[in-house]
Amino acid sequence: MPNSDYAMLVKQYDRRGIYTGAEKTIVTGDPDIQLVSTSMVERYNLTLRMTQRRFTRKTNGYSKKFENHGLCVALQTFHYNFVRSHATLGTTPAVAARVESEPWTLERFLDEINAAAPKPNRPRHYRKRGRLALTT
Repeated sequence: MPNSDYAMLVKQYDRRGIYTGAEKTIVTGDPDIQLVSTSMVERYNLTLRMTQRRFTRKTNGYSKKFENHGLCVALQTFHYNFVRSHATLGTTPAVAARVESEPWTLERFLDEINAAAPKPNRPRHYRKRGRLALTT
C-alpha cells in the first residue's frame, strides 16, 4: 500500500481472560503511534451487528448462504461509508477521506446497485398449467 500509514494494536490477555497490556507495532509508513487504537473498528463492528439481523442466528433474517451474507455486509459497509452522515465527522467517511467530493444520496446508491445488478434470466413464455378442478 503506497502512501499509507498503517499500525497494529495487539491486546494481550492472561489465561483467565484478564487484560494484561497491549503492544503497538508500525506495519508500514509513518503513523502517529499515539493515535493507534481499536476504537473506530470496535464501533463499526457494533454498528454492523446492531443494524444487521443477519448476524443474529435465531431470526428469520439469518443468512443461510455465505454469498448472501457477504453481499449484505458489502451493501451495509458501502452505505455506512458513502451515504450515511456521521455526527462526529459532520459528513460521510468517504467525503472526510476525500474519496468523494460530496455524500451520495440514497437514490444514487440504489440506482448504482440496480445498474450493476444482473438482469434476471426469465423465460419468455411460461408453460400453461392445466386447470385445477374444484371439488365440493
